[in-house]
Amino acid sequence: MRTKDRKYREYSYFHYSTGADRKNGAKILSWSELTQTGSMDLSYADQFSVTYYGEENYALVIIGEDEKFLVVPEGEPVPEDLPEDITPLCSL
Repeated sequence: MRTKDRKYREYSYFHYSTGADRKNGAKILSWSELTQTGSMDLSYADQFSVTYYGEENYALVIIGEDEKFLVVPEGEPVPEDLPEDITPLCSL
């Protein structure tokens, strides 16, 4: 589990696959294996961007220049080699 110091992130839920998940047959996914599949067209917003990855449509949301969040689709695993500067957001 990884946490951040900023207060607005306290409500976020993080789940990382573990060795126990692998033994239970859980799907294992690598961030480096995901390819960009598209991006959100933004007509007026200029302070964030959304880029989609993989067939499952993982969404990488970048706010400003350095706030990065990966929206993990329900039922999908958090990619194993996710860079430290990207915070995963997923439902449990």
